[in-house]
Amino acid sequence: MSFLTVEEAAAVLKVTPGVVSKLVREGRLKHIRLSGKQNIRIQEADLYTMGPAQPKRKPAPKAAPAKAKASGPKGTPVTKTNGKAQEPATV
Repeated sequence: MSFLTVEEAAAVLKVTPGVVSKLVREGRLKHIRLSGKQNIRIQEADLYTMGPAQPKRKPAPKAAPAKAKASGPKGTPVTKTNGKAQEPATV
């Protein structure tokens, strides 16, 4: 039974030590803590049974609402031709 430091586990998983620390905080990677907050050890066998080595990402922010269509005087719609705004022809 072999135990690894965060840095050693990161090298095995080919990720940064920060990713390993985040996996530990999320509870997705089994570990033991030695005396002190910084002393974490991870059993090597657990690295191969944990699944993907990527932490959960926060959802992307929602897109801004679509802009309202431009309108001419008195709410008449404006059409664009060749990039220039034009009022619709009245009959």
